Amino acid sequence: MKKVVIVDDEYYFRKALMNNIEWDENGFVVVGDANNGKDAFDLICREKPDIAVLDINMPEMDGLMLIEKLTEAGVECKYIIISGYDDFRYAQQAIVLGVSEYILKPVDYDCFLESLLKLKRVIEGREQESIIITNQNNEMTNYDVTSHGSVTSRVEHMIKNNYTDPALTNTSIARALHLNYSYICYCFKRDTHSTINDYISKMRIDRAKQMFREGYVNITHVAQEVGFTNIGYFSRRFKQTTGQTPSKYIKSTNKL
Repeated sequence: MKKVVIVDDEYYFRKALMNNIEWDENGFVVVGDANNGKDAFDLICREKPDIAVLDINMPEMDGLMLIEKLTEAGVECKYIIISGYDDFRYAQQAIVLGVSEYILKPVDYDCFLESLLKLKRVIEGREQESIIITNQNNEMTNYDVTSHGSVTSRVEHMIKNNYTDPALTNTSIARALHLNYSYICYCFKRDTHSTINDYISKMRIDRAKQMFREGYVNITHVAQEVGFTNIGYFSRRFKQTTGQTPSKYIKSTNKL
């Protein structure tokens, strides 16, 4: 259940919101309400709601100032502004403050519910991402060298079997292994002192050298066979690795 706080100086409006939305059925619970900005600040800091529904014009502290104070206090919350002001300046300031939804009175309850549900989906998506990242960060912290080696071995195995595929990248490897991109890069660099991209490139260049020694002389053909789609890039990487251009390497091997 996502926690919601309602803040508006009009008592009957707050009650109307509470009574016209099927909160429980849609996965929400109203954990409190307030009629002024000062009380709302204390309420939100205490209850830590997922969503705060705020009016702009309130006693003690207006809704936009309230959001500023909450942000300064480090409160993480999604905000829906409900206002009788159809004023671009208010909307513009709300956007700057990170307000998710700006709804004008009188409120269409169906639209209001849709805004709540949209924010709920966003929050749940981020929570899921946070869980995944936390779990994989814990693995990075707790794995010993053997565990890192296991990940690195899987990456190396995949590269050795697929390095001639031009579509092979860090991202495709992470996706295929069902692991976080940053995690596999961290493990691989730790264990091999090489980046995954450099390792793939080395495998391709080593295979190209072998093909040249076997008598292949068509540089474009060899580059494509080992996984390069850009011949110029292949030539640059080849020279960086061997100290020679492909054509000079071919001539030197033919003299042997």
